[in-house]
Amino acid sequence: MQQGMPAIFRGDALSCLAHKTDPDLQLTLIHHLYKGLDMKNIHILVLPIAALLCVNLAQAQTTAPAEGAAPAATTSVDTRAALTDPLVQKRQADSEAKAEYKAKKKTAKANMKVEKAEAKSDLKEEKQESTKARDKAMAADPMPK
Repeated sequence: MQQGMPAIFRGDALSCLAHKTDPDLQLTLIHHLYKGLDMKNIHILVLPIAALLCVNLAQAQTTAPAEGAAPAATTSVDTRAALTDPLVQKRQADSEAKAEYKAKKKTAKANMKVEKAEAKSDLKEEKQESTKARDKAMAADPMPK
């Protein structure tokens, strides 16, 4: 390590980095780690540092409840205020109307498919009947030679 570095940076910098929770201190440590390395060796530290940063981000996002603390109420003041907000009510009404429209459209499409299948089978039967009638007429009336 360099002689001019503060006492906190002496020793194994990665283990020091793992135990520090201050993001500014971590960035400073990372800067000092990279400062003495050339580009050939820098790839060795990229993965461990990225892993440590991911762990710190995960710890920052999770919050553990204090021991003996009562569970939070399910309906907070914000949600009660949101229920009375006219924009929220409009959005909910719009989503309900959209869901209703989609259900009606789905039903109508299913009915249309059934009607189309019935019409197709009726047309097929009519074609078969007309083919039979034409074949009979042609068999009864031979073609002149």
